Amino acid sequence: MIQEGLRRIDRIQYRLTPYDYVLSEAWHYTQKNNTNVDGSNNMVYYPEWRRFNQCFISSGCAFGNKLIDWQIKRGSVYKASGRFDEKAYLMGVGEYKSNDRFENNKRFFWENHRKYLNINLAAAFPDSNPIPKVDYSKIGIDSINKLAVAVAFGRQPMFGIHLGENGGHVLTAIGYRVNARDQIIGLWVSDPAGIYMEGYNHPYDGFMSHLPEKVFKDIFRKQTNMIDLVL
Repeated sequence: MIQEGLRRIDRIQYRLTPYDYVLSEAWHYTQKNNTNVDGSNNMVYYPEWRRFNQCFISSGCAFGNKLIDWQIKRGSVYKASGRFDEKAYLMGVGEYKSNDRFENNKRFFWENHRKYLNINLAAAFPDSNPIPKVDYSKIGIDSINKLAVAVAFGRQPMFGIHLGENGGHVLTAIGYRVNARDQIIGLWVSDPAGIYMEGYNHPYDGFMSHLPEKVFKDIFRKQTNMIDLVL
């Protein structure tokens, strides 16, 4: 069973080198145990829901919960009673009602995630000045350093990649690898679908999976989006 929640990153366990810069701990959720609004298994195809399409939900929870940690460590008073969980996140971002029985695609819009996250952050940190806010921006093969900057500051940014001709996927960055010239040659990620390099049809744990530089031309062949704290 894949461990979900906050996980420590052991440099020895993951055989990290001095050229690897990673968070000390990060949040991870697998999308392979997610359910649809009506409680049905998201890994099973239903015409009204399709299947295996909740990467946004699992990665959104990981990003949001790490950002809460980040705010608390900087002295912000956390006044919410819990953390982001996948079912609540699905309902909130998708703007579903409990009796809805069909897909509405709202969770695929980055604007919906920005709005939902900011509502919850404002409620969780009402006394902070400024109130923490997130926003999304473009990212591509020439701007991967934006992910590295967020990780270097201790956050876990959410970002999209391209899959095949028309597919897409969303995951979070938890580290990066550089060469001797400090150029980014790999990303360490929390991947809710598993391990990109092994194929997502295997039951693998996608925590601390590696995206090497050789796949950048494919996954970032066109600009996509990332979401992070607005400073």
